[in-house]
Amino acid sequence: TVTHKIPMLSLDNVFNSQQLLDFVKRVSDGLGIDEKSIEFCAEPKLDGLAVSIIYKDGVFEMAATRGDGKVGEDVSAQVKTISNVPLVLHGDNIPSYLEVRGECFMPHSAFNELNEKAKLDKKQKVFANPRNAAAGTIKLQDSKEVAKRKLDAYLYYMLGENLPADTHSGCLEAASKFGFKISDAVK
Repeated sequence: TVTHKIPMLSLDNVFNSQQLLDFVKRVSDGLGIDEKSIEFCAEPKLDGLAVSIIYKDGVFEMAATRGDGKVGEDVSAQVKTISNVPLVLHGDNIPSYLEVRGECFMPHSAFNELNEKAKLDKKQKVFANPRNAAAGTIKLQDSKEVAKRKLDAYLYYMLGENLPADTHSGCLEAASKFGFKISDAVK
């Protein structure tokens, strides 16, 4: 098990304009600032498995699942097999300690391929949905099998000292330069 330095909280959704306005009011009241001065960075909420990845001096050190938010499981060997998770970061202003949080998920094409193989091989489990397939895959002990299942990952949050930007959108932009995959739908 791994204890998170900072708890990994759940993300929330808004489904309509009123929920967004209510959220803006809570943020404005909580920060004691005018609603009109708040800027947002919006991005899709992916349905996969939240992970925390730690880099020291730009080198992958470990990865853990969200777990209960305070304690997760070490899944370093499994996360290292995800092709778009950099093992060494590139670029300038990389913090000496950096924790990134993101979502590991199984693209529909990989999910369909996995289930087709399972249907042919009666010994393998057919998954109900890509989220369950991603969660089950990341917990496999055999990292070679994890690699075969073609997981993907998007970064959505950066923690650490001396972050490369003062805003969330600025951190996402810097993370992209470090080698992380960022959603194209970020606005």
